[in-house]
Parts: sequence; C-alpha cells; structure tokens
Amino acid sequence: MSRHALSLAAALLAGCPRGLTLPPSAELPVIAGFFPQSAFMDDIVVVDGAGFAPDPEANEVRFPDGRANRALDGSTTVRLRVLVPQGVESAGPLQVATPAGTSQPSADDFYPLGAGHPVLGLHGEQVTFRHQPVGLADYPDFVVVASMLLDAVVGGPVPVPLNGSPVALLSGPGALVTVSVQSASGGSLALVDPLVSAPIAVSEAAGTVEQFVLAARPGTAQVARSIGRDTGGAWWLSEWDRTGGELRAQRRRVEATQVLGAATDSAGEAFLVARHRRSEGEPTGLLVLAASGAQTDRWRELPWAEKPVGPVAFFDAPSGATAAVALDNGDIGLLGPEGTEPSRLVTLSLEPAADLVAVATGAGPRVVIVKTLERGVFSWDPLGRTLEWSVPLQGRPVRLAAAVDGHGVLVANETDNDVDFVRLSDGRWEGRVPLHLGLGSADGGEGGVVPAYSYRQDAPERPQEMLVLARDVERVLALDVNRLAVTRRFALDAGAGRAVRLALSPDDLVPFVVHEHALGVLDDSGVERVLAPALPKEPRGLRFLPGALVAIGSEDTVELYEYDIESAVLSPAGGFALPAGAALAALIPSADATLALWSDPENASLVAGALLHTDELRARRGPTVTRAADRALAGLLGAFDHVYGTLLLFAASQEGGPAAVVLDEALRETRRSVSEADRPAVTGLTPDRRYLVWQHRTPGGDALTLLGAWGPDRAITQFGSYRLPAPVAGAGFDPSGEWCFAPVPALDTVLVLY
Repeated sequence: MSRHALSLAAALLAGCPRGLTLPPSAELPVIAGFFPQSAFMDDIVVVDGAGFAPDPEANEVRFPDGRANRALDGSTTVRLRVLVPQGVESAGPLQVATPAGTSQPSADDFYPLGAGHPVLGLHGEQVTFRHQPVGLADYPDFVVVASMLLDAVVGGPVPVPLNGSPVALLSGPGALVTVSVQSASGGSLALVDPLVSAPIAVSEAAGTVEQFVLAARPGTAQVARSIGRDTGGAWWLSEWDRTGGELRAQRRRVEATQVLGAATDSAGEAFLVARHRRSEGEPTGLLVLAASGAQTDRWRELPWAEKPVGPVAFFDAPSGATAAVALDNGDIGLLGPEGTEPSRLVTLSLEPAADLVAVATGAGPRVVIVKTLERGVFSWDPLGRTLEWSVPLQGRPVRLAAAVDGHGVLVANETDNDVDFVRLSDGRWEGRVPLHLGLGSADGGEGGVVPAYSYRQDAPERPQEMLVLARDVERVLALDVNRLAVTRRFALDAGAGRAVRLALSPDDLVPFVVHEHALGVLDDSGVERVLAPALPKEPRGLRFLPGALVAIGSEDTVELYEYDIESAVLSPAGGFALPAGAALAALIPSADATLALWSDPENASLVAGALLHTDELRARRGPTVTRAADRALAGLLGAFDHVYGTLLLFAASQEGGPAAVVLDEALRETRRSVSEADRPAVTGLTPDRRYLVWQHRTPGGDALTLLGAWGPDRAITQFGSYRLPAPVAGAGFDPSGEWCFAPVPALDTVLVLY
C-alpha cells in the first residue's frame, strides 16, 4: 500500500465518531438435523437448523459425492426444503453453504436409496429357471421329473421336496419313483409317491454319494439297488430294504475304478457297470455283478478302441439279455451274454448319447437315444442294426423315459421346462407336457417379486436377493441380484392352499406369502410357517401397519390382526364391515391411515371409500372420513399411494377416456387427465411412488410402460416403455427402483429391465 493511501485511511479513521462500531460478521449456518435420513433422487429432504439465508436460492445444500441443490421455495432461515440431487451414490453427512460461509457437517449421515425408478430404458439380463432334470417318469395323467432347480420331484399333483439335490431318478417300484439325493451330509435314497407331499421312505445318510439308481427286481422285497461312492473314492453296491419309514441297505464293495452306468436285465439278475482299467495300457473292460453279489470281468478284450461312457440299458434278444452302452465316439455298443460276440450300432455321429432307453415293442426291441447338440431323438432296431426313425426337437434333449402305455417315449430338455412325447411306432411328435413353475402373482398384480433386503442404514445385513414366487411348484426362489442366480429355495406349506402373491413388511423386511385362506412367513431355515388361525375369507388387499399390525381386506370386511412371527400366531385386533352389498376393490396406504375402496352397492362400476385409522379399526368404529361414489367416474383401474397423494385411476369419466383423481387427507379430489393410456391395466408403483407400472398390448405385442406426472397438477403421460415377449405377472423392483424384475410365467423367465 502506498504512503498516500495510508495517510488517507488514517485521516478517515480520525474523523469517525468515537461511538461508531463495525457491523458484526454474518452468522454461519448450523445444521441441527434433517429428515428423512434416506431418500430417493428428487425426494424432498427437510433440513432444520439456524443461520440459513432468507433467500432460498442463496442456500446450497451439499450432499455426498460432491452433489448439491439449492433450497426450494418455502424454505426459511431455520428450515430448508431441498430435492435430493441426481448422482448421489455414497452415504455421508450434509452441509449447508450460504453467502456467510459453510456449516459443519451434519452429525448424521444421509443414505441415498437410488433413482427410485428405471432410468436407462434398457432390457438387461434374462434369468431363465430350468428344472435341469436328472430323470423323469410317466404316469397315466402326468409326468414327473427330479428337478435340480427345486430339489424336488415335480409335475405330479403335489411337488415332493427332497433333502438335497437329486442325482438320478428311475421309475419303480410299482407306482413309485426312486430318487438318489446328494446333500452336505452325504448321499441318501428317497422313495417318492407323486400323490404324497413328502417322500414315503428315506434312507439314512451314510456318507455315500448315490450316483445310479435301479428299480427293484421282480418278485423280491428289495425296493431298489444302487451304486454309490464314499468319500474315500470306493464304490459300493447297495440293496435297499424298506423297513417302516426308512430304507436300510446292505452294502458290498465293488472293485471298480470308475462307474459309468448301471442297469438290471429283465430278470433282475445282472447289474452292469462300465469302467476303466486301473493299469496303464490295459483295454477298457466291463464288470458284471450277479444278483448274489459276485462280480466277473466280461468283454475284457472289446473289439473297439472306443470306450463306454454310459448310460446303459438292457433288452431281450434271442441270444439272451443284451446291454446297450453309449460309446464315447457316438455309437452304441451291444453286449450280449458271455460267449456272444459284441457288436455296435453305427450312428454316424461323434456326439455321445445323452441318454438311452430300451423298449419292447410288437416288432421287437428298440433302443431309443437322444443327442443334446443334435437336438434329436433316434430309434434303432438293435437286432437288424438299422435306424428306424429320427425326430428333430425344439429343445436340447437330455433325458428319456418310456411312456407308461408303451406307445412312446418322453423327452426332457434343458432349453425349457416342457416334456416332448414322441410316438414309438413311427417317430411322430405328438405334443408337449408343460411343467411350468407358475412364476409371479396369481392375478398379475403386485407381489410376484419382492426384495428381501433394503438400502436403509437401520436394516440388518441381508443378502441382496429378490424373492420370486413360483406358485405351481409351491416354492419361493431367492435370486441373487448381482449374480442373477438362485441361491435359496423356500418350500411353501402344502396345507396352506394356493399361493397368491408375496408381501414384505416395510418395518422389519419380513417376507410374507399370501394364500387364498392363510398368511405365511418365510424364515431363514428355508421353509414357510403358516400363521394360525387360517383366514376366514380370501384376502383381496393387505396393508402392514406399525406395531406388528396388518389390515387384511376380504370381499366385504377389513379385519385388523396382530401378528407374532416367533410363535406364528395371527390374533384378531379389530375390523370394519363394508356397507351391505358392497365389495372391496382396493386397500392402500394413505398417510397414517388405510384407504378402503369398495364398489357402490347400487352400481358396481362406481366406487366409494373411507379412511380407516388404526384406533377406529381397533374399536370397530365406523370411519370418520368417507368418500361417496362419484357418478362422473367409473371403472376403477387401480389405487395407489402416489408421491402427490392417493391416486385413483378410472377407465371412464365425463370427459371420455381414462381419468385420474388425487385425494387429500379429507378425501377431497383433484382431477388430472391421462394421456397415451387407453384403459391401462396398472399393476403397481415404482419404489419412489412417482410412476405407475402399466402392462398392456400394443400392435407389436405385450409391453410394460411407466406412466408419470411432472408436477402435482400435470397430466399423467408415458415416461418409458419396454417390449415384452409375453405377459408378466407382478413385476417388482429392487430397493433402488432402478432394476425392474418382471416374471414371465409362460417362459419360466424373469426379465431384468433398467
């Protein structure tokens, strides 16, 4: 500073009155707290404190990840309202910046929940649920498979759960099927009646992994015979006796190095095992076990360089029982009784058979094989060594079984969950038996898929899984959202009746299963516990309330229950009876109450309603806030707890076409138009409660569309749309809302939409 400037400053100070003081510095902003602590993008967060600038625009609220937004109109010097900015992904404190400076970080962290809805408009992965059958069996009215997906025998009147993963299934004895099972504790054998919801007999787990299963020999008491390998690598032959509810085995050691296939002949007197020689340079040999347990080497010097790889099946030939064995070069080896010359069927294909069966026909025995990569079924005359017919299939076949009437074969594939039927006489394809899972909700509404975890900071640590309802097989499948693979399977209670949809209690994230007349809860052990007593009427709506309460709406009542998960008890706690002649249309949350809507007794297309507060339900008092039917609005399409208020969507209005109504806490209505939606079948809301999920048909096929409204008074218009291969049943969202999981029951598939 120059001397002239210093002298001027001194003169000015000298001329000032003694009582004059400089203005104090402006107060720095202080954050006392904010709410909510977790929110979606564009949700409003309220920040309380002091020292905020009078002009809302002068207050900048800083979020984690360097994101910030200006305060909204209506903010004051002690309270700011601000939208969560885009791009906030990390948890952390908030700060407020004003012209006077920046506050200290807030004492609590803010937890972003995500966008709250899909933002990219893209089709992501497609998760297919396939049984991966290890065997199948035919019955007069149905077909059953042993499903590795479900760890169960499915396809019959009831799914039969197993105590581990199935390894093999063969039909018999009688009308039963015998299944070998592998679990963490070892191997076991299960005797299954497809009409009974649990195995009728199970072997003790003895540390043996059962790998091949054979039906009982005719005229004997043995239930089954099997080959298994213990943890030390030794092979054992087991003959099983059924005693009470258990299968008990007598085991004999088998001196084989590798078991590749096993079968019994028609007399049940031979048990064939294909194996490799232990010594280097020795030819491939086959081992035969007699019924007595004696074992002999046969076909020691096989005429082929190719080795048997299994499977194996027997048929009766003039020379005696003959085994058909799949070879590694794609051919089929034919091995007759000792003293006969081995031969083979030349298939002109290098792909080994995935499975084969031997079937007796009026024209003689036939060996039917399937080849997975070639997608075909082939029937051979083993006596004439000729190919009779071949049939291309839609899927990739992996397992075969003879039809119960002897007129055809059944083929299971790995491409879908259908079973093909091929006529044996001429190879004509007769059709398919579907073994669908029944993915999604029964009515196509919400509850087909729900998240089993949360991004909230107060939620316990949970696996990031989506729960998918599989109604037809009485299962709930837990899908890992990162690997998109099934990690757990919940068996539903067979006595609870048909499952309708899933529900998630928002406070403790407990997954519930809504049945036609029961409410069940899924626990971490992998089973469902049904709450007692049963529901007197089928639930049409369900609303969880604070304090372990749930309001369940049936056709003509809304009942309040207290639920105790530990004791699996559902205790009546109040209720409300609808007007005579009315039928419940919807039950949805509305602020701190529950909104019940019902059809007008005089005109079923018109809707009336009432706000039901918990204290009113407990006292069984009539509601204090009601809404009479509006004759200008008809055909309720859906009712939702929208971010702008309770939103009702109607198919028809005085103006013509769909109309939307927003209700306030007094059930007063505000109209808004609905464009680009011709009678939308709305099935739910995105997690941020901003967008309606609408499933509909377009000229190009089925579609899933999000309908949104930009501002409280704006029309509802299309936000984004996804083309679907078939209708979905109860789409659900991950906690961020950015991933939509849409179950397609016709394809046993869940689409992931971003």
